[in-house]
Amino acid sequence: MNLIALVGHPAAGKTTLARKLADEFGVLSISGSNILLDSLETLPEDQRPLLDSRSAFSAYHMIWRKRHGLSAMGDYVVKAGKRAAPQIVCFENLRNRFDADRIKQYGGVVASLQCSVEERFRRAMLASRPKDPKSIQAFIRVEQAEYNSPSPYGSQVVEIMAESQIKLDASRPIDAIVCELRMLLPAFGIKL
Repeated sequence: MNLIALVGHPAAGKTTLARKLADEFGVLSISGSNILLDSLETLPEDQRPLLDSRSAFSAYHMIWRKRHGLSAMGDYVVKAGKRAAPQIVCFENLRNRFDADRIKQYGGVVASLQCSVEERFRRAMLASRPKDPKSIQAFIRVEQAEYNSPSPYGSQVVEIMAESQIKLDASRPIDAIVCELRMLLPAFGIKL
């Protein structure tokens, strides 16, 4: 199955890479955030939680996983891959070991985007998202709080990155990252 899952720290370029792959190669890009937002549409309007902060979104994410299972996002991506075949499907924000295992179980590949915290903070500031921390120290604190969560539903990005089959230097221009990924994917049976 033609599945690619992208993992990386915040502002590493996962969404940028997924969009580039979609625009240039017709890859179907799936975001974990969009999976969760779509699930809200199935709830009656008076039962939909207000997701007005990162912590509220994370709390809903944990509730959603408890209801649907630890590998629910991985299952969603695999089903999308089966429906989209032979099109390539890219899951742009892998954050959970159970999802990573499901993607790999179906022949997918996990690619990590790695770059320094300084570069990621610079990118976050350029994007000027209103809820992002405004100092590098606050940026690091938010990231560490998320990664140090004891919950099995929390982020396991660091561990997944260490075990990823493809490691990409995300400090480079996006076209260089795409070029490297195109060269490495055929070893996993995926051709862009």
